[in-house]
Amino acid sequence: KIILTIAELHPNKGIDVALRGLALLPEKVKEKIIYYVAGSGEEKDKLEKLTSNLGLNKFVHFLGFVENAKSILPGADIVLVPSRTENLPFAVLEPGLYGLPIIATSVGGIPEIIKDMRNGILVHPRNPKEIAEAIIYMLHHKERTKEFGVEIKNTVTNFFSFEKMLEETINVYSKPLQ
Repeated sequence: KIILTIAELHPNKGIDVALRGLALLPEKVKEKIIYYVAGSGEEKDKLEKLTSNLGLNKFVHFLGFVENAKSILPGADIVLVPSRTENLPFAVLEPGLYGLPIIATSVGGIPEIIKDMRNGILVHPRNPKEIAEAIIYMLHHKERTKEFGVEIKNTVTNFFSFEKMLEETINVYSKPLQ
């Protein structure tokens, strides 16, 4: 299974926490996954060193900056968004449009999109153990994981489409000031 994170390699994105979560996975699970990180940034060398120190080089790969990164989403089985802080992230909305199951931290605007165990899995930020548990859950509950993909696509399409957000913005600005 391919797990993908698309993010700037910055401390706020929590890639180090994801790596520590992957290190907690049992060996038989590690043998079944590949983790790709698409993005560049100031943490690149530090994260590559951490990957090596944790013994994850076999299945963790840094792709660097990927032009039009959403184009690689269809190759993923699971999207991981391990952010420490976030606003309303495209890193959740874009894979949601593809119907990809998502594991993400419950920070910023993410819980407005992902409802835990209904259309994805929310984990606490800075919690490698919960990331590992969520990965194991998705790998062992294939049907439920597929349902997460269907539900997140419905959520993003119905509530976060460009048209819907434009309509809501117009509604806000159309109301008289009081």
